[in-house]
Amino acid sequence: MASEQGLIIVAAVGNHSNWINDGGAGDGGAGEGGADDDATGDLDAYPVMYPAAYPEVIAVGAHDSLGYFADFSNDRPEPDVTAPGVNVFSTTLDGGYGAWNGTSMAPPMSLPELQ
Repeated sequence: MASEQGLIIVAAVGNHSNWINDGGAGDGGAGEGGADDDATGDLDAYPVMYPAAYPEVIAVGAHDSLGYFADFSNDRPEPDVTAPGVNVFSTTLDGGYGAWNGTSMAPPMSLPELQ
């Protein structure tokens, strides 16, 4: 296992759309029950997805430019850390640049905080 070799594993917690579109199953979600997988009746409960849900992985959620938790970022249990994930300037497939939203934008931005 990578963590046993001293490697630090960092992964995005996932977006609400992962649960809404396929119940989380297609992305290794915590269970088969979709957004209310914690059985609390709270439809705003979106479990952190695998691989970020493994205890040895640093789970990274997304926040906006004001530091507020992004409304699309999965949040149960709390991510280990958050990083910018809203309107992040990045490259596009056509060789240009654009602003992107998503928890996938956050892990690379979290690395300075983890050192």
